Order: sequence, then C-alpha cells, then structure tokens
Amino acid sequence: MKHKFTGKIFVVLLVIFFCIFAVFPFMWMISSSFKPSLEIYTLTPVYPAKSHADRLYGYAFQQVQKF
Repeated sequence: MKHKFTGKIFVVLLVIFFCIFAVFPFMWMISSSFKPSLEIYTLTPVYPAKSHADRLYGYAFQQVQKF
C-alpha cells in the first residue's frame, strides 16, 4: 500500500515538473513582449517591466478594432 502511494506522489511531482517546464517558455514570451530589448538581455532579470508596453498594446488593439 505504501509503495503505491509513493509511486503516485512521484508521478504527480513528475507531471508538475513537466507542466512547469512546458509553460515557462510561454510565460517568458509574454513577459518579454512587455520589455524593451535592453531589459530582455540583461544578466539580472527585471520584474516587472519598467517600460510602458501596456499602453502600446492598448493602442495596437484600438487600431485593430477600427478595421
């Protein structure tokens, strides 16, 4: 009984690890889209982004809605 429980915990931890591993590139892509290139390539990460890319996204969505 204890062996099955340990096996289930291992499988759950493995699935969680792979989910984080699969989601991380998307999180990186979204967070990088709000940063200028100088903030993306720094050795020390900058969170949250210091730029105002959210305003640019708002402007872009307004332009798309006009069409």
